[in-house]
Amino acid sequence: MNDILKISKALDFAAKKHVNQRRKGVAQEPYINHLAEVSLLLAEATKGKDVNLVIAGLLHDCREDQNVPYEELVEHFGKDVADLVSEVTDDKTLPKPERKRLQVVNTPHKSDRAKMLKLADKTSNLRAIRSSPPHDWDAQRKNEYFAWAKEVVASCGNVNTYLSEQFNEAHKHLGDFGCSKCVQADAELAHEASGEFLEIARLIDESHFIIRIIQCPHCRQSFVSVFAELIDWDDGDDSQSRIILPVTDKEAEAFKAQGEGVDIVQLTALGQGRQSLWWIWPRGSTPAAMWKTGQFFIFPHD
Repeated sequence: MNDILKISKALDFAAKKHVNQRRKGVAQEPYINHLAEVSLLLAEATKGKDVNLVIAGLLHDCREDQNVPYEELVEHFGKDVADLVSEVTDDKTLPKPERKRLQVVNTPHKSDRAKMLKLADKTSNLRAIRSSPPHDWDAQRKNEYFAWAKEVVASCGNVNTYLSEQFNEAHKHLGDFGCSKCVQADAELAHEASGEFLEIARLIDESHFIIRIIQCPHCRQSFVSVFAELIDWDDGDDSQSRIILPVTDKEAEAFKAQGEGVDIVQLTALGQGRQSLWWIWPRGSTPAAMWKTGQFFIFPHD
């Protein structure tokens, strides 16, 4: 069987085994997306020269999450693939804190190929938390995961330069924002807390369109707040919206310098990879707050 057929067979196998599984993020992506990303990272890292490692990337969670027996993997994909998957499979009978501890302790003793699989897996997870974090993860929970992932990856050593670069890039951009006060899992409570934020600068101050830089008084996290109101000249039942986007100190300073000429394109681009707080009050409805990830939109206004 040639390599294309082997990988296609593994993809089909993984898709069927994980058919009812979703990622934990707010987007609830099909779990196969994660497996495909891990597999692609391994293919890129090896320049396509280790087909069994690429296949193991597709199958790496099937024993842990779907209870696929070792013997079944051997039957369909051979002992090498089955051994790789088993190397990165946690013992689910143990408490989660112990499983996490053992990943840090045991990873240095894994094979280089298993370490590469670990690196690819953690990189994919960090990217996912950046684009679609679990709805109930506050900043502290994310920070704890980032710190633990970095420990695991550090225990892999310099096993593959490309994978290390991809992890470091993901970790760099994943520096999450805010504290448990300003980035609460409950969007309504988070929006209520934003009423206490300090105004640092008002970039645009029109009657129905306001862009401000605001700051959490507890952790000094900066945000860009965009308020828009679309006037209904018939009965005054006006639609309103507010989006609050976390920004770094450097980004906040850049937007302050732009003033009234704030770069909306740049602002929108930042919103594509971050979680932002939306408050929307449609005409004739009640207002609602929600967290959205990977989206940013300037609502129509007068």
